Amino acid sequence: MLMEMGFMGIIKVNPAIIITLLIFSVIMLTFLIERTWVFARFGSWNNRFWEKLRNSVQAGRLHEARAMCSQSENVFARVFYTAISNTHLTRADNEDLVQIAKEQGQETLRKRLGIFATFSFVSPLVGLLGTVTGIMQAFHDLAKSGSGGANIVAAGISEALIATAMGIIVAVPSAVFYNIFTYKLRAVVAKMNNYAQELVILIYGGEPAGDKPAQPKASDIHAKTSH
Repeated sequence: MLMEMGFMGIIKVNPAIIITLLIFSVIMLTFLIERTWVFARFGSWNNRFWEKLRNSVQAGRLHEARAMCSQSENVFARVFYTAISNTHLTRADNEDLVQIAKEQGQETLRKRLGIFATFSFVSPLVGLLGTVTGIMQAFHDLAKSGSGGANIVAAGISEALIATAMGIIVAVPSAVFYNIFTYKLRAVVAKMNNYAQELVILIYGGEPAGDKPAQPKASDIHAKTSH
């Protein structure tokens, strides 16, 4: 039926409701592209980068490791940079700063995901509103005509249900995309927690939380080798 009516025919069923749902769909697609790009650029994991970074830290080349992280905008690199740049602090203080960096990274990826959840909930209600107003209009036309009976009502209800269908068409992809991005975010957070903790252990070893790292700083190593 939707194919038979065509684009303009669907809009004419209930212009205000259908146009609202079309706006929802355009916004949803826009943020789908934007969030896909954000996750690809800022939330992707590079195992080769991690191996190189870990080798540098284990060798005490913290300056080199810090330079590697500063060249990337990835949320993992930002967290690693925080840990490596604050080795002059105690382990507990460094872990607090790392936690802040992780939360900032999560916020970068979590931003605007609520739009998908909102559309998945609101779109069916907007469509249902269009259906209710359409049915009301159908009975109103029946009362005015005084004839036609069930045929007029059936035609009106049939067109009114298009609004509900459009609402569902917008809501289902919104819910799917929200779940996909939420799953990706959880995966990034889990990986961020694990590797950040491993990096802190590499820097501080088994020292108590109040101690500073036993590893020499990169500047100390450079000073020794220059003599």
